[in-house]
Amino acid sequence: MALKGRIVGLALAACVAVAAALVSTSAPAQAASAYDTMAAKARQACGYSYIVKSKVTGYNQYTGSELSRLFVLYGNGYNCAVHVKYSASYSGWISVALENDRTGTVRRDSGNYHSYAGPVYVYAPNDCVTSWGALSSGDRDYTVSLNSVGC
Repeated sequence: MALKGRIVGLALAACVAVAAALVSTSAPAQAASAYDTMAAKARQACGYSYIVKSKVTGYNQYTGSELSRLFVLYGNGYNCAVHVKYSASYSGWISVALENDRTGTVRRDSGNYHSYAGPVYVYAPNDCVTSWGALSSGDRDYTVSLNSVGC
C-alpha cells in the first residue's frame, strides 16, 4: 500500500511539473497592433458607443512611412471624426474636419496636439459625410481624406 501511494505521488508530481513547463513556455500575449491602438484612441475620443465606419491611413509620400490615420465613427445619428498620429512622441500641428454632404455643416479642430485632433461631431443620421485632415511633419504638410462615407 505504501508503494502504491508513493507511485501515485510521483506520478502526480510529474504531471504538475509537465503542466508548469507547458505554461511557462507558452507564447507571451501579443502586443496590440498600431491600428488597434489608434482605433482605441478614436473610440475613446468619440465615445465607446461609437463604431468605426471608415478609416484611411496617411503616408509620407517620400519615405512611405505611416504618419496618421483618419477615422470616421458613427453612433446615435452622429458622425464623429478623429485624426490620430501614428507616433505621439512629438507635439505638432494636426487638424481634422467633418462635413455633412447634404447640409454642408462643417466642424473642425486643429492645434499642436501630441496624439490626435478631434473629436468633431456632425449630426447626419441618413446622410453621407466627408472628412479630411492635415498633419505637419518636418518641413512638410500632409493631407488625408475620406469622401462620401455612409452612402
